[in-house]
Amino acid sequence: MSRWSVDGCPSEDVVAAYVADELEALDREVLEEHLDGCSGCHAVVAEWVRVFAASQAEELPLSLIHISEPTRQAEI
Repeated sequence: MSRWSVDGCPSEDVVAAYVADELEALDREVLEEHLDGCSGCHAVVAEWVRVFAASQAEELPLSLIHISEPTRQAEI
């Protein structure tokens, strides 16, 4: 299975590894840069973080907590 899809979004394996804090530093950096610009992937990762947190007895790494918090859009 490819780590990234044709549209540039990460595979489920990459997202799962990210949420489980198992990505290498370079892969994490690439994914976080992608998440900054892709609201669809950001939403997917946020949901996976919530699911992962609910299934774990331990706390998530602090680096992931900001992902699960909803972003606020500027009011127009």
